[in-house]
Amino acid sequence: MDRGIARLPVSAGAYSPETLFGWARLPTLRDRPLAYLLLLPSVMLILMLVVIPFGQAFFYSFTDKDTVAPEFEFVGIDNYLSFVRQPDFPEAFRNSVVWTVCSDQPATR
Repeated sequence: MDRGIARLPVSAGAYSPETLFGWARLPTLRDRPLAYLLLLPSVMLILMLVVIPFGQAFFYSFTDKDTVAPEFEFVGIDNYLSFVRQPDFPEAFRNSVVWTVCSDQPATR
């Protein structure tokens, strides 16, 4: 009496996760070279417009880089410490947190 239950063949790979759960291995470059080739322009664009400028900004935040002068000197976290030590910082930080939390409320209702 068959109740529609599929029987697994008894073989070396019968009890692997691929056969038991329907998992498949991730495709590699050899499996789909055209797909990766077509993704390359968008990946390059994201790298050029987002990742590289973000990395540069993060690096320059630890220097005394000026927008006009090409030379700069590494100053470490002094830029961040001078920013936090400003007298207006606690109030500005509090206002930013309040606006961030309160502006999200109407969108979630």
